[in-house]
Amino acid sequence: MKQELVEAIHAEMCRELPIDRVEVCYDSGYGAVESEFRKPKPGMLLRAAADLQIDLAQSWMIGDRWRDIDVATPPVAKRFSLTAITVKS
Repeated sequence: MKQELVEAIHAEMCRELPIDRVEVCYDSGYGAVESEFRKPKPGMLLRAAADLQIDLAQSWMIGDRWRDIDVATPPVAKRFSLTAITVKS
């Protein structure tokens, strides 16, 4: 997905939902040095926690992939995977 589209989606999410900020790492992971912000490293989580004064021990991490959940280990006390949800109509 192109960066412009990702940013447009995030802008819409922030307009419609009570979201303070969306963190993204555009590092492909194929460079000589991997970014500390690329999941499953916790760089984005720790930066947002510091900037927004979030107590990670009292927080939830919600994600739809294992990388989202693993980034929360161990700083975030509670984790929840959306892949475990089945929606019935």
